Amino acid sequence: MKPLNLVMSAFGPYAGRTEVPLKKLGGSGLFLICGDTGAGKTTIFDAITFALYGEASGSTRTAETLRSDFAAPDAKTFVELTFSHAGRLYTVRRNPRYRRPKKKGGMTTESADAALTRPDGTVCSGAGAVTAEITGLLGIDCKQFRQTAMIAQGEFLKLLLADSAERSEIFRRVFDTGVYRRIQDALKAREQELKAALEENARAVFQDAAAASPDGTALTEAALEQFAEEQNVSAAGPLAERLAQSCAADEKKAGDVSARRGAARAQAAALTGRIAAAQQQNRLFADLEQANRHCAELEARAPQMERERQREAAAERAESLVAPAHRDYLREKEAASGLEEAARSAREKIAGEEHSLARRKAALAEEQGKEARRAELAERIAGLRAALPEYESIQALRDGAERTRQELEGLTERHEKAAARLEALRSGRQKRAQELEALRDAETGLVACRARLDRQAQTCGRLEQIRAGAAGVLQTLQTRDVRRERFGRAEPLFREANRRAEEAEVAFLREQAGLMAARLQDGRPCPVCGSTVHPAPAAPPASAPDEAELRRLKAERDRRRRELEAASLAANEASAKLESDRANLYAAASAVLGDLTGCKDVRELNARAEAALKDARAQRRELGQSLAGLQAQCERRKQLEEEQKQSEQPEKQAEAEAADLEKQAADLQADLRAKRAQVQALRGTLRFNSAGAARKEIERLSAELDGSRRALEQARRSLAECENALGAEKAVLAQTLQNLEKAGKRAAEARAEYAARLARAGFRDEQAYLSAALPERERETLKQRLETYRGDCRSAREAAARLKAETAGKAPVDCEKLNAALARARAQEAECDEALRGVHARLDGNRRVLERLKKALAEREKTLRRYETALDLSRTANGALTGRQRLNFEQFVQAAYFNRILERANRQLSGMTDGRYALLRRETASDLRARFGLDIDVFDRYTGKIRDVKSLSGGESFKASLALALGLSDVVQSRSGGVRIETMFVDEGFGSLDDESRRQAIAALAGLAGGGRLIGIISHVSELREQIDRQVVVTRGMTGSTVRIVAGGRRAG
Repeated sequence: MKPLNLVMSAFGPYAGRTEVPLKKLGGSGLFLICGDTGAGKTTIFDAITFALYGEASGSTRTAETLRSDFAAPDAKTFVELTFSHAGRLYTVRRNPRYRRPKKKGGMTTESADAALTRPDGTVCSGAGAVTAEITGLLGIDCKQFRQTAMIAQGEFLKLLLADSAERSEIFRRVFDTGVYRRIQDALKAREQELKAALEENARAVFQDAAAASPDGTALTEAALEQFAEEQNVSAAGPLAERLAQSCAADEKKAGDVSARRGAARAQAAALTGRIAAAQQQNRLFADLEQANRHCAELEARAPQMERERQREAAAERAESLVAPAHRDYLREKEAASGLEEAARSAREKIAGEEHSLARRKAALAEEQGKEARRAELAERIAGLRAALPEYESIQALRDGAERTRQELEGLTERHEKAAARLEALRSGRQKRAQELEALRDAETGLVACRARLDRQAQTCGRLEQIRAGAAGVLQTLQTRDVRRERFGRAEPLFREANRRAEEAEVAFLREQAGLMAARLQDGRPCPVCGSTVHPAPAAPPASAPDEAELRRLKAERDRRRRELEAASLAANEASAKLESDRANLYAAASAVLGDLTGCKDVRELNARAEAALKDARAQRRELGQSLAGLQAQCERRKQLEEEQKQSEQPEKQAEAEAADLEKQAADLQADLRAKRAQVQALRGTLRFNSAGAARKEIERLSAELDGSRRALEQARRSLAECENALGAEKAVLAQTLQNLEKAGKRAAEARAEYAARLARAGFRDEQAYLSAALPERERETLKQRLETYRGDCRSAREAAARLKAETAGKAPVDCEKLNAALARARAQEAECDEALRGVHARLDGNRRVLERLKKALAEREKTLRRYETALDLSRTANGALTGRQRLNFEQFVQAAYFNRILERANRQLSGMTDGRYALLRRETASDLRARFGLDIDVFDRYTGKIRDVKSLSGGESFKASLALALGLSDVVQSRSGGVRIETMFVDEGFGSLDDESRRQAIAALAGLAGGGRLIGIISHVSELREQIDRQVVVTRGMTGSTVRIVAGGRRAG
């Protein structure tokens, strides 16, 4: 890849569009990029790197900071690079993400973008797509490009003088050897994991042994205590054997106790049946006695129920024979009473209307006597209407004076407002000056507050990471507990499957032995032992599985064993992960929360982190509020300064306006006094002050006249209405009297019918009927009560007869002796139960302990073998073998790269030092405990001695670092598939060389520049301008930097 033309716009120190025609420097050789410090020499390489990959060349530069501070607001920031690769031309144009002003005010963000024009004219668009295509085209990424195309100032001197650890870190970044470091770490982690598994296994063995229960014979308390005190895992085998013997003894004891319990249980069951039968017979006698008492109670209630039956019959007669006539009589009687009330009301109304008629006749006579007053009112109204024109003249003068007064008030108000505005402007200027003085330090406080807020945000981020880590550890803890619980469930399932398989196998073998024994004959040898005598041949069992069932049971046992082993492995892995995550969490937390010695629980750590995060967030909020306040103060200061400038002209205008308004008010005051004098002269000839007052008097007199006339008419109408109402009321009274006569006759007839019905129903008078009559609900209740009584009597007699038949020939039984015998049997059964529970509890617990011990001891043997292998691998890969040099796997790989780098570097260093020096990799270390492998020595051919590279002088160190950089560049290129970088840049470093050393370094670079390679030296050393005639000269100015090309002593571009 060779750059041909570079265009930078608003980029770095270059304010406008700056073009660098690199093709004018030729196709090979050296060229110099020179200029003042800070002018932008290295920015040219930054621009090339940014155009290709969207990143700057240095680790401290970011794409967002590349926009020029000298650029105009509307200037666009971009870089355009034309380059050749494999004989074909490409053009890439790229702009970073930056903020620029909007056309209508405010700021906007320009997004990062890129476009690559290919040789065939097609275009690839998008920042990410262009970077990916260029990486594929050149065969190297941005990091490799910086390593091969730029020898940055000071970077390779650090590489030259670094120790093994520092140089290892550099090579890890350059050659991506971290994968070998991760292999080391993985082997170390596996070693630690297996070691932890052994420790966990030992803890499990001791924990299981502690759960065993002694039986006092095969397994004693003293044996368990001795094992717990010695903590010797090798003694677990003999302990397991004693535990097996104890389980066998407990099994026999459990069988004996179970037989005694069965006998006691059978006796208790028999007694329980006898007691139940006796209790049932006694209940029959008790029920018979209760039934007889109930019959006697019902017989005693018979007289009362007879009286209620007679009352119910009387109520039925009253309802069916008399009640309808009674209701008719009451209705007719109520109708006659209503008509009598209507007649009384009509008479009262007629008397009221006659009284009202007399009052209205008197009122009409009174209104007719006011005729003289009505004539006087009409005459006064006519006189006032004739004088209205004179009032109009006075009103016109008054209106003019009022308009003048209002205009004067308006001017006075405007003058007051103008004066107040002037005073407000002056006061505002003074207040703004005072506020500006108070806000003098706002910007300084804003910068400090932002810095504190950034630090607090970092603290919050780290605390949130700690809380997330704590949540992860708690989740891992839960996972471990779940897996342990799964292991606990899998263990009894395996034990049961194993027991069934073993029992089936024993039964199967016994059946085979029984079949063989059936074929034995006295005097003939046994095919198994050879004996000719067979005193006790084996008998086949009652039932035994076939071979297929045996295989199935064994397969089930194997499956349960695999499940148990998987559950155990999962639980151990979760435990190891828990410890690792917890250690990482505490390491990260201690850097933020300080000493965590007393904080053993992760939940407590999480609580501390949460409390610290809460405090940090609170402080962050407070700082945010302070920052907002300070920003508001800065904005307020700018606003006040602008307001001070803008208030000068309005203040002058307010002064002029107040003076003009004051003169206009004086003129209006004189005009108002003249008009008021004319009004006063005309008022002496008239009764009222204004036409309005005269009109109001006319209206008052007219209203009085109209009211008098309306009152006369109303009196006449009222008299006629009263006469009509009196006639209507008299007609209503006559009709009501006729209706009353008819209603009286109907009421008498209904009364006679009611009396006749009472006699026919057998009631001696009305009171007897009313006493017998009952509401419908009470009649129904009485009827139901009688029916219930009759049903109860029938049921009681039937029950007594049935119970008498069932108890015939029987007598009550005494249950106390039976209950006493049952209590003794149950006590014996409970005693056996208690004993059996104790034996079973010890037996079940010891069986579980025995199974876990066997499993743990077998697992320990396998883990121990794996641990020994992992330990050897880990020590070898991490350089920790006893008596060997401490060279780990990653350093071994890095040493191979380093040998190739030194080989290429010595070719250049030999030419720059006249063959005196050669760089060597130190092969051995003086201390076997020290890390080594990447240290550099220098061989001095003049003295024949090898010494530390740090003993070189400043100029010699520059030559060595330059040679090392060139060697590294060659190795990186060859490692990248032979990619050839046709243009390289060397940044500074020549100032420390004498003339001869500088000449040798230039000669070495010139040698590299042959064969179509172009090398640019970035330097401000003036002597290089005399040695290198092709130059890119960068000039710094007040408005940004400029570039010119000097090719062979003449200026170009």
